[in-house]
Amino acid sequence: MKLPDVILRLLGQTPARRSGPTVELAFLGDVMLARRVEARAERDGAEGVLADLWPILETADVRIVNLECALSTRGARWTPETKVCHFRAHPALVSALTAVRISAVSLANNHTLDYGPDALFETLDVLDRAGIAHAGAGRNEEEAFRPAIFRAGAVRVAMVAFTNNEPGWAAGPGRPGVAWAHCRPGEPSAQRLCAAVAEARRQADLLVVSAHWGGNYGDVPHRHHPRMARALFRAGADIVFGHSAHVTRGVRFARGRVAMFSAGDAVDDYSVRLPDRNDLAFVFCAEVENGRTVRLRLSPTAIRDARMTKAGAHDAATAVARMTRLCRAEGTRTVWDAGHSELILTP
Repeated sequence: MKLPDVILRLLGQTPARRSGPTVELAFLGDVMLARRVEARAERDGAEGVLADLWPILETADVRIVNLECALSTRGARWTPETKVCHFRAHPALVSALTAVRISAVSLANNHTLDYGPDALFETLDVLDRAGIAHAGAGRNEEEAFRPAIFRAGAVRVAMVAFTNNEPGWAAGPGRPGVAWAHCRPGEPSAQRLCAAVAEARRQADLLVVSAHWGGNYGDVPHRHHPRMARALFRAGADIVFGHSAHVTRGVRFARGRVAMFSAGDAVDDYSVRLPDRNDLAFVFCAEVENGRTVRLRLSPTAIRDARMTKAGAHDAATAVARMTRLCRAEGTRTVWDAGHSELILTP
């Protein structure tokens, strides 16, 4: 007879992996492929930007990231007098995504339109040619809120993406832009988002909402984010995939649904801010059974020389200690699986 997981934890042992059919979705946070990331890719090959994590990513049925740059040679910088950072990488950098078989990207963020609509349009075309689904930006409001649809084995997955950053980029009926919404459930834009989520729910077996929300840094989500996550769950979301803060935050389970409040940064060339350690994050692998997330497996990662790498022992311990503390505040259980070098999260 197998001992219950809770007893195994008390004994200091690692629970066995669940048996039976599951669908696994792997999530990476912000992927920024411009500037020094692009320069290194030109020197060493774009295929290596994320490839160090392929042994972890390859076990997943689908892989999802937030793409925080345009893939284009077109356009001009958006309001350079007021915005400091503008991210645009050559379309060839899409091979950084295809090399690790990224299934879908969110484009709802505050850098997708850094070089204006022309760069956005080329980005959409580049992703389409590469066979990568996308959501969160488009030629008009309808396209921006349209879900990406893709498969995880026999499961039909939909992803709706939104941001509450850059309200001036909000797509309109005849205006290109991003899917923009307030993070306060009663606001009209939030209701518009929830309507899009409810519509996507009817098209899929499993629904992900990608949320590029809030400001940078900090341990805890903005006070409106848990409320917004609950509103998205009521509308039909199964997984809320949050990012934007540049650091990881805790994960909350809610009756088989899960909110990752911030997945951190997967790859970029930013300066490391102490003590936040924005260079450390995880691959978040969600195991879903019958439409419900039963657990997440977190593999520690580090950004080194403009590449995403597997974290070394000291960095992994730092990232795991932070996530353990933040998950405890969200009521989420954690246990370190030393054999697989994973932090296991369960309700």
